[in-house]
Order: sequence, then C-alpha cells, then structure tokens
Amino acid sequence: MPITTKQKETRRESIRPGNTDAVSLGPGVWLREFVSNACAAQGFSTGTATFDPGAVLPYHKHTFSETITILSGVAQVAVEGRSYQLKPFDCVGVPAGVPHEVTSYSKDSRLVALWAFASAVPSRELVDQKFVVQDRSLTNPTPRDPESIVRFAGA
Repeated sequence: MPITTKQKETRRESIRPGNTDAVSLGPGVWLREFVSNACAAQGFSTGTATFDPGAVLPYHKHTFSETITILSGVAQVAVEGRSYQLKPFDCVGVPAGVPHEVTSYSKDSRLVALWAFASAVPSRELVDQKFVVQDRSLTNPTPRDPESIVRFAGA
C-alpha cells in the first residue's frame, strides 16, 4: 500500500537504543524489538532473540513471513520437523503459517538471532503439533520444502 502525503508529513525518524528492555518468551529466551509499529514502521519489524545455552522457543507460526539470521552461537531450526543447524550469518526464511521452532544448539554459549517479520506488529501463535524429526544438519531444504536457507559460507 503506498504511503499517503499525510503519512509522509507525520512520519519522523525514530532512534531506539540497543539496550532496550528485552521481553521473556519463556525460560532462557528474550526478545528485543528494534523496529515495529511502535516507531511507525509499516509492514515490517525487526529485533533480536537471545537464547541461553540449550533454550528452546517452541513450535509456533505467524500470519506473515519471517527470516532468522544467526548473529552468534549455533541454532537448530526445525520447520515442520525438518531440523537444520545454522551458524553465524546463515539465514532461514519461513513463509506465513508454517510451524517452526528455534533451539540454542550450544551447551555453553548464548545464541543471538536477528528476526525480521513481514508485519509491523510482532506476534506468534504457539503450535501444539508433533512432527516427525528429519535431521538435515548442514544441508539445505529441497525445492518441495516451503522454507529457504542462505548459508553464509556459500553466499
């Protein structure tokens, strides 16, 4: 949707400090929001998720697409049971409505991931569904899978 002249006139820059309070999403998982509707963003939001070693953000889905880029640590990202290991600067894209979970793969260091949503209002819906686990480790999705991965080593 195009931005109207009135919106252009009322929108202002917004600088958010990087040390803003994080919100707990469960044991050992914190979400920090950088850009969202709170600072007049339209159609997208970004932030970080920080995981203690071994912490899990259980299966959930969104009504919009999401990308997750690993900044530090190692993640295990499962998409409908297809489990991938992601290293720093690897990125996974998950389409709207596709259940996924994120786990800090390391037992001794934190995981920090940058998330980007195709919505200005971050939200998630927990999914109470069991999936058959397929360990795909460092491989990439097949053309039939809805998710996509860009590995830093091959970019």
